[in-house]
Amino acid sequence: MCQGWVTDLLIYMTQTMNWKNEAAVGAARCLALGHPVRWAMLWELAREALAAIEATATAGESVGTTQAVRAGTVPVSEMAARLGMKRPAVANHLPQMLAARVLEVFPDAAGDGRKRCLGLLTTATVRAVDAALEVDFGDLVLRFPKAAA
Repeated sequence: MCQGWVTDLLIYMTQTMNWKNEAAVGAARCLALGHPVRWAMLWELAREALAAIEATATAGESVGTTQAVRAGTVPVSEMAARLGMKRPAVANHLPQMLAARVLEVFPDAAGDGRKRCLGLLTTATVRAVDAALEVDFGDLVLRFPKAAA
C-alpha cells in the first residue's frame, strides 16, 4: 500500500538531491519495477523487441540492439489493450518506469505525432535463454518466461 509514495520519495531524492548513493538508486529502481502492471509492461516490451530481432535475423539482415529495441515499440493505447486496462491507467506508471531507466518513449513509427510508443531502453540487450526471455540493462538483468503463465 505504501509502495507508491516510497518509490516516489526515493526517485525524488535521487533526482533532486543528486544522490550518488547506489543503494538508494537501486532501491528506487527495485520498488519501481515491483508493481505487477510495470512488470507486465516490461514483459510485453521484451517480447516485442525479441520478435523484432528474430524477424530481422530471418530476413538475413544484421541489426544492432538499438534498432531492434526501437523496432519493438508498442503504442500506449495498444499496451493498455494488451493488459486489459485503460490508457490513462497505463500512462500513470510511466513516470516511475522512466525514472528507473528501463524504458523510453519514442515517436510513432507511422508518423502519427499524437501517439507515443513505449520501448525498452535502447542500451538494453534482449535475448532468449532456454525457456526464458532475458533483458540486460547493464547493471540490472530481468528474466521473464517466454510464454504467458
